[in-house]
Amino acid sequence: MNSFLQRAYSSLRNFQRNRRGNVTMTFALASIPLIGAMGAAVDYSRANSTRTAMLAALDSTALILSKDAQTLTTDQLNTKAKAIFLANFNRSDAKNITVTPVLTSPASGSFALQVSATASVDTTFTAIWKPTMEIGANTQSVWGLKRLELALALDNTGSMASSQKMTQLKLAAKDLLKTMQNAAKKPDDVKVSIIPFATDVNVGTANVNATWIRWDEWNIDNANFACSRSQYTTKSTCQNNNGTWALKAKSTWNGCVWDRDQSNDVGNIATSAGTKSTLYSAHQDCPVSMMTLAVTGRL
Repeated sequence: MNSFLQRAYSSLRNFQRNRRGNVTMTFALASIPLIGAMGAAVDYSRANSTRTAMLAALDSTALILSKDAQTLTTDQLNTKAKAIFLANFNRSDAKNITVTPVLTSPASGSFALQVSATASVDTTFTAIWKPTMEIGANTQSVWGLKRLELALALDNTGSMASSQKMTQLKLAAKDLLKTMQNAAKKPDDVKVSIIPFATDVNVGTANVNATWIRWDEWNIDNANFACSRSQYTTKSTCQNNNGTWALKAKSTWNGCVWDRDQSNDVGNIATSAGTKSTLYSAHQDCPVSMMTLAVTGRL
């Protein structure tokens, strides 16, 4: 018995001094958190993949929904947003999905639709301490038509009388106005002015006393006008082959003006009452009054 006890004691003391096999024990102890970390990485990768698919579905939802978001009520917007999102989001591992659209108008004529979504994904390796992972994403679609003022300079000179040019011009102008009218979300989003492209323009009789009009070349007769512009003087008459006609009073003016003397006719020189070449000459032979800026919805 004493011999057995001595051998056992000796073996126990040798075992205590033995350092072989430590790596095995260390690895066994370290394998627990290592496996947990690898499992967490796998679960995170699955959740991140689901979130990427969620973000793609949100982008599609925002783009599709922006077409008629302005015409929908809040309930209709929520219902349609979730329907579009679920049609584009095909991930069975996502649960408790919520979709929240928010429509705002940051500035007049512009809109922003923000769509966010959340969901939960069940875990596998980390289920012991974290049964689910919460994911979420959001996106924004911005659109709108800022207020636009458009001036159409339409050629109505004699060259437009041939080859159906004037007919095609009218059709093109109407198509453009219709397009702008449909693009406008509010009646005052788009305003359009129409200006005849010619050497003479009818600016309206309300401008009879404007300081930018010169009267020394005042046309004497609208029906029988035959004098060239170079023949005008500051006198009260204009001579031509048909005789002499007295100049008409300003009260008979129909609103017509000629273009300015060269080179002011192609420049942006400001008018000056003391410099005739910068002024627009009144006369009596031009089309109807030009249309000023108007709301397209009222044209």
